[in-house]
Amino acid sequence: MLGIIPLILTTIFGLSLTYIITKNLDRFERLGLAFILGLGLQTLFMFLFYLVGIRFTLINLNLEIIFLTTINILLLFLLKRMSLFLEYIKSFSAMKSQITSWIKHKTLVEKLFIYVLSFLILLSFIIGVYWPVSGWDSLVLFDFRAITFVATGGMEDGIARGYFFGYPLLTSLAHTWLYFFNGNPHLAYWGLYVSFVFILYATLSQLTVAVIVIWATFLVAIFLPQYTGSYFDYTNMPYIVYILSGIFYLLRWHKERKGEFLIVAMILTGLSTWTRETEPFWVINLLFALIVTLLSFRKDLIRVFILLILSFIIFFAIQQPWKLYETKLIGGPRNITDQANFGVQAISNLDFSLLWDIVSTTWTGTVPTWQPFFYISLLAIALNLKKLTKYWLIVGIMGGNVLLLFFGTYVFSLIWAEGWKGIIESQQRLSTFLIPLFIITIVIFSEDHIKQGIQILKEYFKGR
Repeated sequence: MLGIIPLILTTIFGLSLTYIITKNLDRFERLGLAFILGLGLQTLFMFLFYLVGIRFTLINLNLEIIFLTTINILLLFLLKRMSLFLEYIKSFSAMKSQITSWIKHKTLVEKLFIYVLSFLILLSFIIGVYWPVSGWDSLVLFDFRAITFVATGGMEDGIARGYFFGYPLLTSLAHTWLYFFNGNPHLAYWGLYVSFVFILYATLSQLTVAVIVIWATFLVAIFLPQYTGSYFDYTNMPYIVYILSGIFYLLRWHKERKGEFLIVAMILTGLSTWTRETEPFWVINLLFALIVTLLSFRKDLIRVFILLILSFIIFFAIQQPWKLYETKLIGGPRNITDQANFGVQAISNLDFSLLWDIVSTTWTGTVPTWQPFFYISLLAIALNLKKLTKYWLIVGIMGGNVLLLFFGTYVFSLIWAEGWKGIIESQQRLSTFLIPLFIITIVIFSEDHIKQGIQILKEYFKGR
């Protein structure tokens, strides 16, 4: 159980950071955001500290997290928010009674959803504590890198053995952090999953009515790739958590007009690239951040545009270090300029026969894994077009990511012309982040119909 200690240290670091960014967050949302920000940025700083000569040792990593947290605390004093941070820490003693009071006011069905989800979270925790790392890709890459980091204190041995690059280090450094405390790396994935549930609930609370929030949260949370990812040591679930959470805060920024949510959205989107670098879906988040700025903040355009530029700088500050490190050691088109050139080349030299081959292959190989959700979401939108003016952003993000799945594969085919069809299985796994988007779209566009259905069921059971 020593593995709990690094999770607590990471959460405290992230918690202090959330109070620097914003004062106004729900209690559990703040806890969730604290962990996913804390883990992502801590591992990034572990990498950056290593680049300046600080090796991976138990003492060094503890000094690093203490140093980072101390900087945050000093900033909290300057911002006069230290009292808020301390009050939150003290409030944990009363959290049990607060949870009990919250559940008490829920309906019987809502309580059932809460208890089932709580059981699944507990089961995932037990697996996380006792089940060893077993995924093949983890054994030969993600966890293997962590083992070499712990054994040697550096990356040299892992690089020398080959198969080191291709995936950034977030998961490997999270494993490293836990291994130094004799903890099971699965606990990091469990923490990300629980944090995601908290953020999902808070987001849905802003997008739809209370009667729908709990069961919609339950439906998304038990979605198999996400839940199994909470105790399986691959990058898929962490990637889904970061890219979706980035989308959630982009939606919150558009709805609530709070600039700090744009900053959070770009940090989380940046951390998705620190989890998996080759997936292009981050482009959609940046694109719609720009579109929202131009369409929805015209009265305060200059201030918001400056905020947008700052958020983009933060994104690239997170994304680029690993890419530059790879480019330096193994070369290749990995920086942002090279990637942009591939995109321009793909558009200017469009090969329609190749594009059609990609569309048909993806449509028959990948789309069927989420096709029912896609069609139902389109039906929900078609039946409630009047809501499109209010919820156009989630529809745009959803559609943009679907289109980018095809176009991104087309760009990839220009890089790897002979083997692009071999990524269909990878496409299937990574595009699963679209399913929660489809479900949320269905929920918010069908809100009135769902409320009517719930009312009919209540009257039916009341009559019996």
